[in-house]
Amino acid sequence: ALGMGWGMLPEMQCSAGLADGSLVALGDRPILMPLYWQRWNLDSPVLDGLSRVIAEEASAALPQTRGGF
Repeated sequence: ALGMGWGMLPEMQCSAGLADGSLVALGDRPILMPLYWQRWNLDSPVLDGLSRVIAEEASAALPQTRGGF
């Protein structure tokens, strides 16, 4: 399909497409964004543990900034 589009993907999701040419990088530097995790405000040890693990793994895998662009 021909057309135009854009998007913002973590490098781990687009590296294969960039390497094989099916995706084209727009710009020459990454855009660092603050990341947030939201969940229901429930008293749940299971959700607390899940939230902790997701935040830890995202922090390790996804570059981010606390100050915006």
